Amino acid sequence: MRALHISDTHGYAAGTSDAMALAASMGVPVIHTGDMVPDYHQQSIDYLDMGKILPVIGNHDAINESGTDPSGYNWHDKPSQKALRKKFFDPFPAQGLTFPGSDATWWHKDMEGCRVIGLDVTALGADLANEVNWLGSVLNTMPTLVLAHIAPHNLAYSANGFTYTAYFANADWYDPDVAQIYPGVDKLSDAVFRHAELTGTPTAMLCGHEHADGAIVHRGVPIIAVGSVIQDMFNNVFRSQEAVTSRLVANLVTFDETGLVVQRLGADSRTTGSRAKMWAYSYADSRVTAIMSR
Repeated sequence: MRALHISDTHGYAAGTSDAMALAASMGVPVIHTGDMVPDYHQQSIDYLDMGKILPVIGNHDAINESGTDPSGYNWHDKPSQKALRKKFFDPFPAQGLTFPGSDATWWHKDMEGCRVIGLDVTALGADLANEVNWLGSVLNTMPTLVLAHIAPHNLAYSANGFTYTAYFANADWYDPDVAQIYPGVDKLSDAVFRHAELTGTPTAMLCGHEHADGAIVHRGVPIIAVGSVIQDMFNNVFRSQEAVTSRLVANLVTFDETGLVVQRLGADSRTTGSRAKMWAYSYADSRVTAIMSR
């Protein structure tokens, strides 16, 4: 299957519309790995064509306005599961997602011989326990593409042409303790890794949150974090001064039982071909087979 992967649009309509138009021109679905609102749950997502994307919940999507006071973010000040479902999923049946219950914000969808699983890493308490149990029931031997806003945070990203190493090595930017706020980050991903190891199922994870590009293989599962569409303080995604590439940060993902190929479209890859970015992994060889950057 092929899909266009974006994340952390944070209300940025121009870059998001570029992604939607590009995906439509290629005839591929759009995967959005969270943080659709500008900052907190009560803000509008009208700039997104939600019926045409496969979304997962980000941490900003799952914090109330009352949790964003000047003293800092209170991430446990969350809307209910019912409120999350009502805002991001229920009005958009064209997404074609299968949920295990009326308040669940985790889902699966079978596409082109692959199983796509959308996780909600912000779920807590009993909701998280229900999600972990559900995940065990939907993991099978189909090639599995897992979507999660936050990638597991116990990993050491090594330098490669697809990873912004300075970000992942800087504790002031990359917070390794985020899993203490959201225990689902590690609990859910560990279930994915364990299943891939036990069954040999070709599995990959697509994530966002960091606003930085990252690529790593952990326990046989490639994990790709895509940089943010919105231009922010980190400035770690090269953007040309030409409008054709400056607004868009997206990865074209090709995934099946043989491997995963990720190609940058937009920033870091001019239409002239003067810059390019690609990362590929082979399940048959159990190794990264290609990295190209700039």
